[in-house]
Amino acid sequence: AGNYASIVGGYENCADGNCSFIGGGNNNSLSNYSSNSVIVGGFDNSVSSCYSFIGGGNGNTLSSGYRQVIVGGCFNTISGNSDNFIGGGNSNTISGYYNNVIVGGYNNTISDYRRGGFIGAGSSNTISSQYSVIVGGQNNSLSAYYNNAIVAGNSNTISGNYKNHSFIGAGCKN
Repeated sequence: AGNYASIVGGYENCADGNCSFIGGGNNNSLSNYSSNSVIVGGFDNSVSSCYSFIGGGNGNTLSSGYRQVIVGGCFNTISGNSDNFIGGGNSNTISGYYNNVIVGGYNNTISDYRRGGFIGAGSSNTISSQYSVIVGGQNNSLSAYYNNAIVAGNSNTISGNYKNHSFIGAGCKN
C-alpha cells in the first residue's frame, strides 16, 4: 500500500498510491501513480491518475493525467491529460487533451488530443474537434477544426481543416 493509503471494506482491492482511498468494492486498483485518488465501490476499476475519482461501476479505467473523473457505468476509459469527465454509460472513451465531457451513452469517443469537447449521450458518436458538441444521436462525427455542433440525428458529419462554427440540428447523413 502507498503511504497514508486506506482501504475500507471490499475484497481484493489494492491502494498503492500515496494518500489514496478505496471504499469497498471488489478487485479495484489504485496504482503507485494515483496519489490522492479515490475509488468508491464497484468492480475491476483502475486508476493511474493523480487527484482522480471513480465512483463505482465495472471495468472503468483512468490511465493517465490529473483530475480525471468517471462517476459510474462500465468499461469507460479516460487517457487524456487532465480535467476530463465521464458521467456513466458503456464503453465511452476520452483520449482528448483536457476539459472534455461525455455524460453517458454507448461507445462515444473524444480523441486526438483535443480539448473542450462535449458528448451528451447517444451511441458511436466521435469528436476530434476542439470546443465542439454532439448532444445526442448515433454515428455522428465532428472532425472539423473547432466550435462545431451536431444536436441529434444519425450519421451526420462535420469535417475538414479550418472548418469552424458549423451546425447540424438533426437529420441523417448530412
